[in-house]
This record gives sequence, C-alpha cells and structure tokens, in this order.
Amino acid sequence: MTDDRIGLHPHIPWSDTVIYEAHVRGMTMRNQSVPAELRGTYAGFAHPCVIEHLLGLGATTIELLPVFAYSSETELTARGLTNYWGYNTVDYFAPHANYAATEDPIGEFGDMVAALHEAGLEVILDAVYNHTAPDVADPSWYLHDGTNLIDFSGCGNTLDANRPDVQDFIIESLRFWSGDLGVDGFRFDLASALARDAARQLDAPGALFGRIAADPQLGSLKHILEPWDATPEGYALGTFGAPFAEWNDRFRDDLRDFWRGASDGVGLLASRMSGSSDIFSGPLLSINFVTAHDGFTLRDVVTYEHKHNDANGEDGRDGNDDNRSDNCGVEGDSDDPLIIAARQYRAANLLASLLLSRGVPMIRMGDEFGHTQLGNNNAYCQDNEVSWLSWRPDSGWDFRELIAQLIAIRPAFNGSAFLGSEDVEWLGADGQPMSEDDWHNGDVHALGMSLAGQTLWMDAGEGSMSIGGTDYSRRITPLGLES
Repeated sequence: MTDDRIGLHPHIPWSDTVIYEAHVRGMTMRNQSVPAELRGTYAGFAHPCVIEHLLGLGATTIELLPVFAYSSETELTARGLTNYWGYNTVDYFAPHANYAATEDPIGEFGDMVAALHEAGLEVILDAVYNHTAPDVADPSWYLHDGTNLIDFSGCGNTLDANRPDVQDFIIESLRFWSGDLGVDGFRFDLASALARDAARQLDAPGALFGRIAADPQLGSLKHILEPWDATPEGYALGTFGAPFAEWNDRFRDDLRDFWRGASDGVGLLASRMSGSSDIFSGPLLSINFVTAHDGFTLRDVVTYEHKHNDANGEDGRDGNDDNRSDNCGVEGDSDDPLIIAARQYRAANLLASLLLSRGVPMIRMGDEFGHTQLGNNNAYCQDNEVSWLSWRPDSGWDFRELIAQLIAIRPAFNGSAFLGSEDVEWLGADGQPMSEDDWHNGDVHALGMSLAGQTLWMDAGEGSMSIGGTDYSRRITPLGLES
C-alpha cells in the first residue's frame, strides 16, 4: 500500500451517502466466490465480487463493525462462544489479527481500504472508545468514585474522556486509522459515555468531541455518534449537533410501528420521512435505519414478535425486549403463502420508506438477502451461520434489485433541507390534502407524500407502498404467489 493509494478518498457528500453496515468476517465466510483462504478476512472483503455486490446495491459508504484488536470475555469462552462483534478492545492501534489472511494485518487492512477507495467506496469504522477489555489501560484512566469503577458502558468500565491525556490517546488513535490507514470516518459506540463532564454528568457534545471537530486532520471526516450509553440519563438523541451525525433510533421505532399498524396516526411517519426536524437541526444529521447489527434482522422483524436468544447461553436475559416487531400471525417460520407474502411485502415497505426518507440511510448487512438469525436479536457471540451472510436468498427474499431501484430514484426525494410546506403536499387516503383533523386521527394509517412531480403512497392497512403508480412492495415475487 502506498501513500498515493491512501489519498484516493471518495469524499462523498452526506446528501449522497448510503451506508452499508457490515462485519468483516461475517461478510464473506459463506461466499463461495471468494477463495476459501480469504473468507472472513480483510482481503476477502476487498474481493472483486464483494465490491461488485456493494456497488450494485448503490451503497457509497461501508461502516465496519469493530476491527480494532479485541479479545473474548472469559465468561464467553467458558460457554464455548466468542465475542463475534468485537466490542472488547485490547489495542487501539492495531487491526484485529484474526481478520487477516496474511501475517501483516496492518498492510492487509490498508490494502482493503485502498481497494474500496478505488471503487469509489468510503470506509467508516465502528470505534469503541467508551470502554476497554478488562485491565488494558492505566486504572486512573477509568471513571471511578474513589473505590469502584463507574459503569456507563454496560461492560464494567468506562474510560474517563474528560481527562486531557485520555483525549490525547483517543485522538492519536483516530489519526492513526485515518492518516496511516486511510479510513474516511468513525461511528462512536455509546458516545454519551464519552461526553461526561468532571461531575460525571452528560454534557454533549463534550470536550473530546469538541477537540475532534476542531482537529485539522479529523474535523473534515465523517463522524457518526451512537447518542446514548447504558444509562437512562445517557439518552441524548439530537443534542450533539453538527458536524456529528447521529444514529436515529426514533426513525427505526416509528417506521416499524407504522408498518405493523401500531402507530397513533401518521404524524410521526411524516416527521421521519421529512428529516426528523423535531429532533435535529438538519436532516443530514440523522442516520436513518430500520435495522442494525444490534437487534433483529429485517426478515426477523417481520417474522418474530419475541427474541429467541437461547443459543447465547444467558437463559434469554440478554437482548432488547422492545423490538417493535410483528410476526404476521405466526411466530417463526411458516409455510403459509399468505403469511410469507405479508412478511415480504412489509420488509419491502420498510426498505422503501428508509431509502426514500430525508436523512442518511443505513442498510444492515444481509437484509438485501433476507438473512435470518432465527429470532436472535443479540447475536454478539454467534460466530457461525447465525450471523454470517448467506449469499443465496430464499425465494421472495432477494431485495437486491429493489434496493438498487430505490437508491436510483432517491435523488427525487432526498435533499439537504427539511421538507417544508412549500416542498411537499401531504395527501390522505382519498387523495385530498391532509386536514388538521386527519393529522390528529389515530385511525388514519395511509399517507401520500407528493413532491418533485412524484407521489409516494404509504398504506399500512393495505401493506403497500407505491411511487408514481408503481407498487414497489409488489416488485418482489413471494413464495407461492404470482408477482
């Protein structure tokens, strides 16, 4: 890898960004087009067939789950499991060696970044600075009350990012990954834990993020924050401000509620589709998603109402119980063609509303193939086919063409400003403009959004979504039904 190759950053504007969240190992472990010795590695991720797939979808930016060197917790190994996701850092200046096909993880990682750059794809890293694996850093670097560690991370310890020396350490790490290895930005895990002041109170954006924004090398990169930590008072969605974009979990919850028929009208749907002005100062600060690595896959959102995490060995105690999901009448797999069709249509509707909303969309690895984790909504320790991407979708669950079509028409709906009354006309099910009574009617479950000569219809009651008369939820062929 040469410095010239590192310098080929795509520099994709936020307004044109489509994020694909992926796991280095899980992406290629089951891809038969990747040579066996490269599967699950940085070199495998850079294989032409993977890049072709990403470009074919229309993705612009790859967000990788943690690649900093990490270890597995003792209690996991005792259960015969490993920390698959990688949120247990042991070295902030080294790529995880087990993801390398060679004995040069740094060089191989850099070559992967260079190959993605040459294809026009950006690389963002999921960066875990809020905590470390046990006993990694100087004990004085952690938050403590004089006797015990303070745990804002849910992992037993939290780095004290209010300390200048801890900030220096984090910034030097960020400079290493962006300067030496060429990455284009970072997604900060549990960012609220890094925004605590001297009194341990949340003070977003906080001193660390202020320094990052002002740094000559780091300030121009793409930065995404997970705007919460493991405490109720740590939830800070919409408070960090530019230049930091934030994961918008309200988008996920409100879109899932609408399409499963659990919303109180269409007001929140309109807010999310038009950029979430009730939360952010600009729509490009909102990272919109309906699924992420943490939670159900898209297929499981429409197949399971309850988590099924027995394989994790924690007696079902782990994972979120509030999934905003719906199984369309049967928990788990079904051979009823009507139930299968309803699930596939709803999944397509979720994808369409995600990709045609104002803001920056993020697609979860595997959703384009209808990947299922069999109802496991916390597969952090499943380094196996539960998590690994299957490249052979079941009938009706292949959404690749649909995603590409939606991204192609996305410019007509996207923009860097919120949708205002001068931009969009909201229509009721009868095709007439929405009235004040309509907006406050919890029984209304259909909405039209007309702008730029296109009308997008969303009808949770019918389970359909159409653009300009084309029903995109019916562009797939469900198992056992006519197209």
